[in-house]
Amino acid sequence: MGSGADEARLNMLSRALDQRHHAIDDALGELSRYVSADDSERLIHLANRSQQLGSLNTSVNALCNAVMAAGKSEHLSQLAMNVTEAFDVGLLTAVDAMIMQDYEELAIVWNATDDKSEKMRGIRQSFLKGDAELSDRERMDLMSLTTGLERANWVLHRLIGDLMMAGNPE
Repeated sequence: MGSGADEARLNMLSRALDQRHHAIDDALGELSRYVSADDSERLIHLANRSQQLGSLNTSVNALCNAVMAAGKSEHLSQLAMNVTEAFDVGLLTAVDAMIMQDYEELAIVWNATDDKSEKMRGIRQSFLKGDAELSDRERMDLMSLTTGLERANWVLHRLIGDLMMAGNPE
């Protein structure tokens, strides 16, 4: 499910996005010296949004690495595929809703990305208590995969919530 070339591309893209976020943060910090008091509130919101996007990048990168590692396991490969599809649906729906400024659709994705801790705990327990004997490496990959999905969902949930509060005219 993930070759060395895929991992290299993923890491290169993630580093590029990190560099972009740092450049944006630096620029916003520089701007803060020149904006009026009235504009400073907006600048703070922009800086917070940039930090959230950086956090989302970090979380998605960690999730992708966990998916690639788990995808190499005969016991975890299907779970890795399901995690990928589930997160992709939420992320792509959120992006489309943000572009269209569809706050009803954003609210649906916001609800769908709510706390997944219990669900992930249940998945971990079913694998750990199941018939398949997981190696130590597979147990670590299972933990990385489920906690990676939890974290990525949590960051996406917070970002969507903030976007809804900032832009929803209702």
